[in-house]
Amino acid sequence: MPIASPTIRALIAKTLASMPNAGIKRQFVPSADDPSVQVPVLLSEPGGDWLAIAERRWGPHHGINKTAVGAVSSGDIPNARVLDSDFFGSVLQESIIGRMAGLRRVPFSTRFLRATQATRGYWVEQFKPIPLSKRAIEGSSLPRLKIGAIIAATVESLEKDGPDAEGRIEADLRAACAATLDAAFIDASNGGIPDVTPASVVYDLGVPSQGDPASDIELLIAGFGGDLSAAYFITDPTTAAQIALARDAGGAFMFPDCSPRGGSLLGIPLLTSRGSPRDSTGGQIALVDASGIAAALDSIELSRSTSATLVMSDEPEASGDAGELVSLFQTNTIAFKAIIHGNWELQRDGGAIAVTGVNYPVGSAS
Repeated sequence: MPIASPTIRALIAKTLASMPNAGIKRQFVPSADDPSVQVPVLLSEPGGDWLAIAERRWGPHHGINKTAVGAVSSGDIPNARVLDSDFFGSVLQESIIGRMAGLRRVPFSTRFLRATQATRGYWVEQFKPIPLSKRAIEGSSLPRLKIGAIIAATVESLEKDGPDAEGRIEADLRAACAATLDAAFIDASNGGIPDVTPASVVYDLGVPSQGDPASDIELLIAGFGGDLSAAYFITDPTTAAQIALARDAGGAFMFPDCSPRGGSLLGIPLLTSRGSPRDSTGGQIALVDASGIAAALDSIELSRSTSATLVMSDEPEASGDAGELVSLFQTNTIAFKAIIHGNWELQRDGGAIAVTGVNYPVGSAS
């Protein structure tokens, strides 16, 4: 089980400290009437102090820094919020956009120059002006868009499961944020929604699969107008497995460096993600020039609540779908919320392409 970040630990310790029985511990002891029977008793503990609870739960080296989580430690705040750079880093490590080296990092809502074509130099005669194509440079900016994820757990499960509980909570939140980032970033059918979701870098750039991996990879490279030395192949683990199992006419594996966990194709790095689209019609393989993408990403804000009412619906604002209302207070439940801000755009024409409807027979020969 993965170890939770200090912020997740602080939020959980803070929640347990706010519970009415925070200073009470239940323990089973032999019955006075029959020593062979175990009966529960309530023992007083130095509860209420969230740092003391953290030390009892994770030991003296719990990793929680009071300065780093000041927003959590300032009194008994029911809905504590804090920016967590460790958790943010773990989401990036799991996401496509965080694993691509060479992306152009830009700030949100700030005007910057967008290079629609690769910059080129010229041999220039003395005292002559240096040529510049006006169409190669444009102004652009990326507004701040956000992803939100919520996970709920009963207080009883946090108390019973111990340190494993926060590991599962963080893993679920991390996977939800990374998968949502990846799906928007690489799904060729995602045209984006203004002020809500950025369009995929391969939106409307998909071409139908030819039916075998060698032909599809050749098709991608032929239609690619970006820098292959800065490029990445991106697909889902199932499609990557099908590529890895493809054999040539002699029975040898065609792409021995490919696996469901990534690897490379023709020496070009391969990234895999469950956020890459795949359905009954097949998957998708994309080829993307990382140096032709501008991306803005912000740290994650983590918060918790024990008193909110949740609308249990995938579309809480949809007409006619009120969803089930669940009171956290009434059900003795705690909800953890993660919000990450991000946006991106493809800056150069030809810098991305995708093959769609990919579904290779296992062990196919070309």
